[in-house]
Amino acid sequence: MRVLYLHTIINTIQRDTPTMTNSAPSSHWTSPKPVIFLMLCFFGLASFVWIIYMPQSSVGFKHDASDTSRPVTKNRTKGDFKRDNNMTSPVLKECFDSPFVICANFSQLLKEANDGKNITPLPSNIIHPVSVTNQTKDPPVLGITALIERGDDYNSLRTFDYKVCSLPCQFVPRDRIKEVKGVFIDGTYVRDHDFPKSRYDGQIYIVGILESPFHVHGNLLSGSSKFKDQINLATTYRVDSNVTQFYSGLCLNDETRKTREELKRIYDQKTRTAAWFVGNCHTPSKRMEYVRELQKYIDVDIYGKCGKKSYGQFGSEQDLLNKTYKFYLSFENSICKDYVTEKFFKLFAPNLYIIPVVRGGFDYGKYFPPYTFINAADFGSPSDLATFLKDVSGSFKNYVKYLEARNMYLGIPWVYKHRKWVCSVCAALHQSGNAEISRFKDFGQYFAKGICHSPDMSWRK
Repeated sequence: MRVLYLHTIINTIQRDTPTMTNSAPSSHWTSPKPVIFLMLCFFGLASFVWIIYMPQSSVGFKHDASDTSRPVTKNRTKGDFKRDNNMTSPVLKECFDSPFVICANFSQLLKEANDGKNITPLPSNIIHPVSVTNQTKDPPVLGITALIERGDDYNSLRTFDYKVCSLPCQFVPRDRIKEVKGVFIDGTYVRDHDFPKSRYDGQIYIVGILESPFHVHGNLLSGSSKFKDQINLATTYRVDSNVTQFYSGLCLNDETRKTREELKRIYDQKTRTAAWFVGNCHTPSKRMEYVRELQKYIDVDIYGKCGKKSYGQFGSEQDLLNKTYKFYLSFENSICKDYVTEKFFKLFAPNLYIIPVVRGGFDYGKYFPPYTFINAADFGSPSDLATFLKDVSGSFKNYVKYLEARNMYLGIPWVYKHRKWVCSVCAALHQSGNAEISRFKDFGQYFAKGICHSPDMSWRK
């Protein structure tokens, strides 16, 4: 905008400044207007200084000091936003830089996944390089088996169509475990007696965990496990995993974008402040204690075992949330590094317009676009959070900033996420060649030590 403004000034000076004739001496003008010319030059110079040195005004989601609808402490905008004259919602000028945000349209990702051709692994910043030790003779079958034959990951690997991956891979039954390159281990439940007595030299042990360390029921994380130093690769929710198994991510919304007028109608029909669907009342994060305190200052309706209201499947409640509530509490059961679950991502379903209020150990400000959430960690107490939620929800001007940000994104299609993950696990098997991949010295130390912490409850009197 400033470049355009400077260009206009220059054009004005050129238009209003008389030209020199070829026959006239260089010090004479055909129609001298020295006063006007000097004024224009002065104005142009002053404008140029303003353009270069003055900070840009608040555009889209850039923070404005007078804007009380967002805390200053967590303003980590990467990229910028601009207005398109043909749209009422902000559009991206530069995609938000994060492994959790895919800069592609929802329909494009869905088509790529459903086409089922050459699904490439996750980007190289997700599959971390592995080191190799001694050369070995590979197991004869480049594929994967499951050590424990139950659970969602086992069923995903067993039923997956490996032909869609860009690199060859296959699933092998457990009774052929000595023949296969990769052994997938469900780290949530595995115990020492589940491991085979012998292991092929070039075999790769891959541990998958989607639960926080507080909810791991096996003994792999304990210091007493005989197999704590036998794990080669990790595929967990942790960003530093060899293959990060995200619960989900965000992509650009090309399916259900709303105009500002439509968002205004959505806002006008909402009558309650916050909703929370929860079935686990006693958790390490002490989220129930936090919400009980929050209820002293704003209305929070609790659905499920821990509240007085009942609900069915989450998808069937979208209409209720759209018509009634301004915020949804996406509070995790544990406050652990990188731990963010479907409690957040499900709020980015198509045609769902409600603002997530998050509480957990994930660095939301680093990995998710601004105004797509409100983080309870930005506030010293439930009372402070309640005051802020009142300010945001009290006017459409404040609330729409969050609705418009939400309007830009959808959760990535499940089939896309699922196929990317399995094909990435297969790609990890190809990295070593005929060599043994280095092992964790102590998998429990990596995954559990110093990763989780108790919530700050200093606000309690």
